[in-house]
Amino acid sequence: MKRILLALAILLGFHTFAFCQGLPASSLWKNQRGSTLEVFAVDPAGPFQGTFINRAAGFSCQDTPYPAAGTIKNTAIVFVVSFAPCSSYATWYGKVKGNTMTTSLIILYVPPNGPPQKVQKTDLFTRVR
Repeated sequence: MKRILLALAILLGFHTFAFCQGLPASSLWKNQRGSTLEVFAVDPAGPFQGTFINRAAGFSCQDTPYPAAGTIKNTAIVFVVSFAPCSSYATWYGKVKGNTMTTSLIILYVPPNGPPQKVQKTDLFTRVR
């Protein structure tokens, strides 16, 4: 019985280790526009939390950390950030492979004088820590 429990503990440990390889807690990711996603906590079931700092030229709400929340399953990832002071909301979705994260980005925002707008882009994040 002890051997079975030990084997189960080892397998679960390897499963958690393999899962965390894609998006480890305390990791920092930077995209081609200089913006960063810092991951604080990753649940083995997939949800994660962190902060996002926008540094993209031409966009408001820069250089301030905003809460980021998402989920990862195998290599598939999705996360969202609400930039409430700037009336905008962003969603990234894509794949994590090694030290890179390739994503599509959808930004919904309400400009001061006009109807709501939607912008679609792509982002390539590289793990820096």
